[in-house]
Parts: sequence; structure tokens; C-alpha cells
Amino acid sequence: MSTEALATQELINEAGSRLDKVLARLAAPVSRREARAWIEQGRVRVNGKRVLRLSHEIAVGDSIGWLAGSEADPREAAAGSEPGWGELLRGRILFEDADLLAIDKPSGLPSQATRQAHRPHAYGAALAWVAAQSAG
Repeated sequence: MSTEALATQELINEAGSRLDKVLARLAAPVSRREARAWIEQGRVRVNGKRVLRLSHEIAVGDSIGWLAGSEADPREAAAGSEPGWGELLRGRILFEDADLLAIDKPSGLPSQATRQAHRPHAYGAALAWVAAQSAG
């Protein structure tokens, strides 16, 4: 995973601006919509701390870092970072072969990643399940 970090002096003129606007400008050609998605996915850090609020106000001297590129897909990272997510599917596999995994998704389990980065989701559980089956 690559981390792109900006020096604090680059943000002196950004005091009072919203994080999503600043990120879109500094990470060009990233659109503001993409910048918002990065923030919601937990890919953005302000002064080393993850920020999930789009309207976070930048202060003088703040530094912004973010995960960029396809290798930083937060869904894939989350699947491997939370041990036991694959176990959520134990007994719920309807069909599995080399090309397809069909599951009976438990009620209440989100299908995709949410703003709560460490909350399990079916996509991450499926990735973890496939990784565990490939390893074992």
C-alpha cells in the first residue's frame, strides 16, 4: 500500500477549508466526488489520524495523507486486516467453485464497506473466505 503525504507548509493557506475540497485540489486529478469517497472509506489522515467527516475543517499547519491507487482498495485491505471475517460465512456457502461463490448473506450484515471501517461486510467476508481457502 502506498501512502502519499503532503508537507504541512502546503496547507497554510487552506485554514478554514473543508477537507473534501482541499483533498480534491491537492490530489488532482481526483474529483471532489472521489475525494469524498476516499474520506468515507477511511483512506484519508489529517495529522496522522483517520478522519471520516467530509466537512472536517483544516487548520493552519495540518498535514494530510491519503492512500491512493488500486493497491490501496480499502475493501481488500479490510478483508485481510480483520481476522475471522471469513468465519462469518461458515455454514452459509450455497455454492463454491473456481469462478463463483454464492452465499446466504446474514441479515444485518452490510453487503459493502460502510463508513465504519472495521465493521464486517459481506464483500470483505467473501474475500477473506476465498483467501483462507486458497491458503489452506
